Amino acid sequence: MKQKRLFVLLISLVLCVISVLPVSAAYPYLVDNADILSDREESELLSELTKISREYGVNLAVVTVESLDGSSIESYANDFYDTNYGAKADGVMLLLSMEEREYWLLTEGFGTTAIPSKRIDYITDRFVSDLSDGYYASAFSTYAELCEEHFEKAANGEAYSETEFSFQYVLIGFAIGAVIAFIIVSIMKSQLKTVRMQPMARSYIRDGSFVLTREHDRFLYRNVTKRAKPKDNNSSGGSKSGGSRGGGGGKF
Repeated sequence: MKQKRLFVLLISLVLCVISVLPVSAAYPYLVDNADILSDREESELLSELTKISREYGVNLAVVTVESLDGSSIESYANDFYDTNYGAKADGVMLLLSMEEREYWLLTEGFGTTAIPSKRIDYITDRFVSDLSDGYYASAFSTYAELCEEHFEKAANGEAYSETEFSFQYVLIGFAIGAVIAFIIVSIMKSQLKTVRMQPMARSYIRDGSFVLTREHDRFLYRNVTKRAKPKDNNSSGGSKSGGSRGGGGGKF
């Protein structure tokens, strides 16, 4: 009887653990195959990635490899994500290859919604210098924090748009343009100080230098421009819509 109760208790515990794990957690959120992190750094980063992933129901992953084995960084990232996390599973993955000194930030599903292509550079620009300097744990932590901020905005219906721009940048551009225009006009004005307005064009003609003796109109040529009539095309063409995957990367 006691063995039966113990068995039931163990089964209950296993079910409880499984119930709190996200479906996409079949593969670790941190895969340090290049072995560039210490045990402590791995533990802290994995804890951070797991917390964010569970809170927003996405895969937030960091993967490091020693080499791409002749593949492109984008192709390697896509294959790795599809194989280990799922081709359509929501998430963001940062891949680092040490031999090629390249990185790639992949987004899928909700990850692409939260981090559209124009925001990828915004994120990577904030940790690529740490990658270059060898501060990998710091770079990965910055990456995780920025992804979390974007996830939160998207979850609240405030996801960044591809066409979004800052009004502040518009004002700065306008001010710079106005200053440059003022300088150019001032220089041009200073070069025209010897010029005075004349009431008639007579001042520019030497007396007796122009005498009109005969007047005759002669047709020389004409220009004819032909334009093809637009054809009525009723076919419903169009490009195939792409998937929900995005990505971007570079050297470090």
